[in-house]
Amino acid sequence: MSSTPSPAPAPLVKNRAGTSRRLRWVLWAVLLGCGWSYLGTALRYPNRMFSQEPQGYYGLLAAGFLRGHLYAAITPHPALLALKDPYDPVANAPYRVHDMTLWQGRYYLYFGAAPELIWFVPVKLLTGSYPSEAGAVALFIFGGVGAGALLLAAMRRRYYPEAPAWTLVAGVVCLGIANPITLLTQAPQFYQVPISGAFFLLMLTLVAIVRALHAARGALVWLAVASLAFGLSVGARPNYVLSGFALCVPVAWLAWRRRRPLWSLA
Repeated sequence: MSSTPSPAPAPLVKNRAGTSRRLRWVLWAVLLGCGWSYLGTALRYPNRMFSQEPQGYYGLLAAGFLRGHLYAAITPHPALLALKDPYDPVANAPYRVHDMTLWQGRYYLYFGAAPELIWFVPVKLLTGSYPSEAGAVALFIFGGVGAGALLLAAMRRRYYPEAPAWTLVAGVVCLGIANPITLLTQAPQFYQVPISGAFFLLMLTLVAIVRALHAARGALVWLAVASLAFGLSVGARPNYVLSGFALCVPVAWLAWRRRRPLWSLA
């Protein structure tokens, strides 16, 4: 008596969309938890996120920018300007403002001005309030860590597609909590603003470079974004100019791979 063989069981198909969706939720939870930690640490009393009057050196510089000049909105002490030599460190000690440059009767901030352009001035124009330096540090770090998470996810997807999802989660956790940049949220002030801002902008540069390398179209647009972000990072921390060679890599690679002029890659 012959019997019809039973059909082989259908192979188990992994729900890649569902897995990917769950992974994204986990990553967002990690990133938002890190961001909340950064803000909670940076905004400890008496720090606030916003204020109606400029607070800190970057707030004063933003007020100066919005009034149409490059010096900070702070008036030097009259006794300082009355000194025979206002730069005498002994004579000016009771009157000088620490870590600002006095020039022709005005105070200038010699730290990077790029954070003014990407955060302090735009926020003041949009909200009418001055953002705090502490809040800016926390948000810059959060943005940089988020960009780093995008890079890790892109590397896993393209180069290590068989790597388990937990490795990506572990990498993002390490990036978010074991990163020395997060130490800047401890008692932040104007010193930490350009450092954290440059970190965010450089990470954004790397994301744009990766997108340019792998974009089917619009590679030139992504290169332009990378160039802008890199230029602003140098505007925050001039020593970042040493990492400019990173922009040469995608330009050379794309020109060689496409075997045609770079402007045709847009």
